Amino acid sequence: KDDDDDDAEKRMGFGGKRLKMYCEEKFKWQEVRECHNYCVEVDGDIKAGSELRLMECNTSYKQRFKMERGRVLRPAANRKLCVKGDKLRECDTELEVFGGNKFEIHDKDGNCFTQNHHPKPKELVEFRDCRKARNSHTNLWRFA
Repeated sequence: KDDDDDDAEKRMGFGGKRLKMYCEEKFKWQEVRECHNYCVEVDGDIKAGSELRLMECNTSYKQRFKMERGRVLRPAANRKLCVKGDKLRECDTELEVFGGNKFEIHDKDGNCFTQNHHPKPKELVEFRDCRKARNSHTNLWRFA
């Protein structure tokens, strides 16, 4: 994907920012102390029922999200959808966001938006127990 594609997406009005997994060099993921550039990406078409996966950050519109009213996480390319559970759905589900530049995202049950244990590409991102996410340092996000 080149810069012309990114410019075309801006002209089409997608906007939004990448939701990037927060990392510090002291975190040890996959037995290595190295920060990977992982972002949430819609798997396949941006439609109700699509799953969210952890992928290397890139300029794709599938990695662009907006936080509406500070509480509803939507893909920038389809403002009728929002993140609910483990998929995109037609909704206005409010989430709890805790933090500033790095933040946790919680569902109504208090689960954290994360993936399973140490991150690697193509893993499903969904709401899971916060204790495990915090122990593996996969509980924090930032917009990039």
